[in-house]
Amino acid sequence: MRFIICTCLATFLFGCNGWVWSTLNNDSSLVTGDTGYSVDPSALNYAYVNANIFQPHCIHCHSNAAGNSGGVNLETYANVIANLNNIRDQVNTNQMPKGGPPLTDTEKTILNDWISLGAPQ
Repeated sequence: MRFIICTCLATFLFGCNGWVWSTLNNDSSLVTGDTGYSVDPSALNYAYVNANIFQPHCIHCHSNAAGNSGGVNLETYANVIANLNNIRDQVNTNQMPKGGPPLTDTEKTILNDWISLGAPQ
């Protein structure tokens, strides 16, 4: 019985790539997946995701200046939130960005982590 409890506790603390253990040790970085990226969760906000994902990969088609391809404008936080499920699905299935390379695994992880955190502004 003690073995089962210890195994469960170890899985809880060290599973999820050590996120729980890092949190318990007040490690302020969020490290996810095999991509190895690390970012302070308080920095994983719209400004960060906009600068690293939307501006370099999306705005050249999904902006007023570009004609809002597909009827989607991603220039503001409100517009991104209104299209969040579609954005996640399109990016994770490599349907977007069209005409360019898909987002890297790290970029997808950043986007998905931001969404998992509630897409903070």
